Amino acid sequence: MAPPPQEARPERRRTKRGPSLAPLYGGMLVAILAIVVVALAKKNDKAREGAEQPVVEDDPAPRGNPFSRTARSESGEDATASYETAPSDLLQSQVWIDALGTAEEGLIALRAAREKRDAGDQGGYIDGAVHARDLFNQALDDTVEWEMGLVEKHGEQDPLVRKVQEERAKWFQHRKSLRQVHMLPR
Repeated sequence: MAPPPQEARPERRRTKRGPSLAPLYGGMLVAILAIVVVALAKKNDKAREGAEQPVVEDDPAPRGNPFSRTARSESGEDATASYETAPSDLLQSQVWIDALGTAEEGLIALRAAREKRDAGDQGGYIDGAVHARDLFNQALDDTVEWEMGLVEKHGEQDPLVRKVQEERAKWFQHRKSLRQVHMLPR
């Protein structure tokens, strides 16, 4: 049996659906070119005016080093900044002593938590680690404003201020090592 004959359909021609946009695009191109020409002409006029006046530099410092005019001492600190030397009893402040005690408690809690983890007690580790993290947070929170005041008054180069910053950096590292530990739901 032969397949049924297919009817031939006439091809439809596509018709345009509106006016041509070529004149619109041409007009926009002419407008853009006119704007560019005017801008270049103004730039050339300003360049000619600037060339007629001699350039006088009041700044004797070379342009390559923006910090050359800043007075520096031999230690590298700003020579205009003056800081008081920190008193020798700075580390005897009650804020600092309390924070050291809190951080020491945090270290003890952290060691105990790690011993529990090594013994296989994951729940005990999590509880101890969260407690240690909270203690380090408390020590850091208690000393943040005190440390900022020390830096403002005595500068970061003072040995006692640097000692405070180094100790607080250790607390930050301990807290950072515990940031992924979360309490288990009970």
